[in-house]
Amino acid sequence: MSTKKNGTASRRWAIVVCAALAMASCRQILGVEDPVPCESAAECVVDGEPCVAGECVDGACVYSQVAAGSAPAGDVVGDCSQTVCDESGEAVTSVDANDAPADDTAGDCKAPVCSSDGSVGSDVAETDVPADETIGDCSVPICNSDGSIGSEIAEADVPADTLPDDCKIPACDADGNVIQIDDPNGCDCEVGEQLPCYDGPVGTETNSPCTGGMATCEEGGTLGECIGQVLPTPDSCFSTSVDEDCSGDNNECVGEYVWSHAFGGVDFSAADTPIFLPSTDPFGGDVLTSVLFSQDVDIDGNVVSGGADTESVIVSITRQGDVSTGPQYSVPIEALTRRGSLVFGGANMPDGSSEDFGSATAVSPTGSADAVIFAVSATDSSFVWKQQIVSSGNDTVSHLIPRAGGGVVAQGKVRGPAVFAAGGPTFTPLSTADEFLVAYDETGAVEWVTRWPASTYSVADVAVDPNDGNLFVCGSSAAALVVTNAAGAATTLHPTPSTIDGWVFRVDGQTGNVSTATSGIVKIAGPGTDTCKAVTILPGGGRVIAGSITQSVTIGAVTLTHTDSVADSFVMTTTSSGAPVASQMFDITTGAVSITSIDAASDGSIVVGGVFQGGSLQIGTATPIDAPSARNDLFIAKFSPTLSEISSEWPRHYFSPGGGSLLMSGLRVGADFGIVVAGGMTGPFSVGGPTLPYTADFDGFIFKITQ
Repeated sequence: MSTKKNGTASRRWAIVVCAALAMASCRQILGVEDPVPCESAAECVVDGEPCVAGECVDGACVYSQVAAGSAPAGDVVGDCSQTVCDESGEAVTSVDANDAPADDTAGDCKAPVCSSDGSVGSDVAETDVPADETIGDCSVPICNSDGSIGSEIAEADVPADTLPDDCKIPACDADGNVIQIDDPNGCDCEVGEQLPCYDGPVGTETNSPCTGGMATCEEGGTLGECIGQVLPTPDSCFSTSVDEDCSGDNNECVGEYVWSHAFGGVDFSAADTPIFLPSTDPFGGDVLTSVLFSQDVDIDGNVVSGGADTESVIVSITRQGDVSTGPQYSVPIEALTRRGSLVFGGANMPDGSSEDFGSATAVSPTGSADAVIFAVSATDSSFVWKQQIVSSGNDTVSHLIPRAGGGVVAQGKVRGPAVFAAGGPTFTPLSTADEFLVAYDETGAVEWVTRWPASTYSVADVAVDPNDGNLFVCGSSAAALVVTNAAGAATTLHPTPSTIDGWVFRVDGQTGNVSTATSGIVKIAGPGTDTCKAVTILPGGGRVIAGSITQSVTIGAVTLTHTDSVADSFVMTTTSSGAPVASQMFDITTGAVSITSIDAASDGSIVVGGVFQGGSLQIGTATPIDAPSARNDLFIAKFSPTLSEISSEWPRHYFSPGGGSLLMSGLRVGADFGIVVAGGMTGPFSVGGPTLPYTADFDGFIFKITQ
């Protein structure tokens, strides 16, 4: 935008001539007094002529034209505009995006900016951080991406040492708590002297059940182990009688926002089911997820380059939400798990692909798509081993399950005669496509293989019982279910159903043999279509099973009641012997609901997540939540260990206001009872913090909420 201001062309040319000839009579052409007496240049300003410059010379005003391209006198700074004089002496004004006014509200995470029409607005300024008014609280203020003022942990923001003679100094831990650590300069104490001690966060020692202990002064002025202290542990919101984290308050089950991240790019991206890395911290460790993408993907500001085919990058997120990227693979990694010092990955390699997985030699599919199971170090992602699963057709891996004694079990599908390790035996197919479980030890050697025809049983989930290492396979059967174990023996677990039945069966984690005992089998077999979608193990050895029904089903002492014309979902608990105990229904009268993932916390509470659309979803006794037919919404529900109640602030309902759909890959509950959820989206949404941005096609996300 530009405008001409003030004056006429004839007067401009007169000024030019006057300046060139320095004629006193030119003042008459300008219509000003001849001569104009003056004592300063301020008296030589010609009203309405910003491009006429006057100066006071020998007591009289002398006039000239401001040089073309220069700003006239009096141009206002900070009005989002720029005025210059052109060659004809006209003042031309245009929008100047760099001419923003000064920031007179420093420290509010915002700064003045110029809009395209020249008006003054404001925008987020992440460098406009407020002053730290609480020095010594292990945190500093920051500006969030949405312009709000937040804080982050600052381990250097240590409080002053108010007890200089207690052999301790204050420090900040990784969670931003003020703690006491041994004074590195030693301790002024006598050898053998007993001194009070406490290694927990400051302020928690006096809150039951936490308490201090006693430490013995050793040679060199150091204190030994603090004997008798009780330190904070994660606080279960279902336990109202014990303040486990010694905060002075029992946590409520509210599902508050902790952190969130979006993974967007020019094409497809999605985050897979997260896993927790081992940690000596009772409150948990880092989270790993595999982000699948094509083209380029933005991982929290770090752009990872890719090609047209689907690739993967392993992303690590700390408990506080800090993101870092790990190895990148040229093929999709669609399963992750860990056991001890190893992280295991499952790759589905399309025909024509090649990947070395960090080793010295690359592998490629042998004429069709192959699956590869590999292991890397949990600390530095260095390569340990890999095994390629090869058949005459397309081979895939869907689940990886850590083995109690070390190693991993892979579940997937092969088509044709199959080999599960280099140099291993070839397994004759049971049908055109076979589902399999294959157990690898920590070195990658195959210990057993169990299979069944894929046409008769579709696997949805596999869980391991940490108490005995046995596996529980969840899925649906449309025909007689016959499982062949490692020794080649076939076991019929279920005759031909009338429609489709859901099943959970048990496999011995050491031998691969299938259990035929009643305690090893749970059958969801009613007159309608029944499925098993997810399974997990309770701390005491019981199981949690999720699935769907289209008609009412009675399973032992539990009846799953169906009342409408569309499929409903359910969650059911059983004892360790497989006897059903309790259930909750996820009832939707129109549309669809699907449970994607379930997990149990260490206090026995049960977390259920999934998607729904096109109706009102009733979960237990909670207030219904609604979703239109045009989009998929996420839900997360948290139940008591007995399934008898749903937390009062639940379910949590997440949706994209613009109509985009959300999909859930999976969820996991951490040692601190925090819930981490991963998936993909076709529109922006928020989980209580900054809105997760959406860029194009299909973007990935991961977020964490409290219990």
